[in-house]
Amino acid sequence: MANLTATASAQGVDLGGGSSWDGPADVSLQVFLFSVVTWAVTMLVGVVGNAVLCVTIGSTPSLRTAMNTYVFGIGLVDLLTCSLLLPLRMAVERMARDGQGELTTT
Repeated sequence: MANLTATASAQGVDLGGGSSWDGPADVSLQVFLFSVVTWAVTMLVGVVGNAVLCVTIGSTPSLRTAMNTYVFGIGLVDLLTCSLLLPLRMAVERMARDGQGELTTT
């Protein structure tokens, strides 16, 4: 614990319950990159998985049941979400990081 405390105090971290963090300046870049990679992987998996689901249900007559119609609708909405809204979310993350996403009142 002493080594952790010494490391934390050397980096400027307040372990006493405060909210100060004076760590490396590139931490925000690391968090941003992690966020973008996570959103991109989520988008890719969502688009591919839901596209396969919709094509499979749409092209197989034996799968056209009432329950699968419901699943098809959910998959279609999720496909649209992954292909349209997640890229916008990544753009908002980028704008917020660059300081362009701030709301100003004039």
